[in-house]
Amino acid sequence: EVQQAQRTFRRWQEIIVNTLLERVKKRVLLIGIAKKDIRATKNWNKGNWQFGPTITGDVGHQVQADATMVQYGVKTRTKWAAELGSDFADLANESSAEIQLLKKIAVRDGVPLELLVQSLGNPTELLSAMEKAKSGVSDSPPPPPGLFGEIGDKGAKQIIDLLASVGKGEIDRDTARNTLVSVYGVDYATAQSILP
Repeated sequence: EVQQAQRTFRRWQEIIVNTLLERVKKRVLLIGIAKKDIRATKNWNKGNWQFGPTITGDVGHQVQADATMVQYGVKTRTKWAAELGSDFADLANESSAEIQLLKKIAVRDGVPLELLVQSLGNPTELLSAMEKAKSGVSDSPPPPPGLFGEIGDKGAKQIIDLLASVGKGEIDRDTARNTLVSVYGVDYATAQSILP
């Protein structure tokens, strides 16, 4: 019922955008350009309409489902943000500003970023690597041989999570095997032996 209602809302939003909002926006912008109150640019009519967040019957389940779709590229972060009534560029700029603020506080107080916020994965190491890359220094050794050495700790955790999802019956073995091959570069024989 919730999904059907949401489809109805989207349809009416499309009708309102196409029959009213776009026409009014275009007219107001053209009048502003004609009066020279607005500077004429190549993309003068470009933009998206944002509506309130979509409704859902189970917020926790929907957020998890959306996060999974974003992770696998089925849904973009821009579309997800729009469904929540936000603009992705604004969210990304806010996140960047927050990280910069946390970095300044960490330097000022002499504490690692990891102690200020735990949701970031190894921020001190990542920021250090960025600084080294800017200066042209590369001292990272090649990964050790073997599957987990090639994909690193983060990739190893993701593979373990993938295997756990198969064990729980959340995804089927064929999908997991194909993910190992296409996303992590595991050869098919190894993926077959991991997930027979």
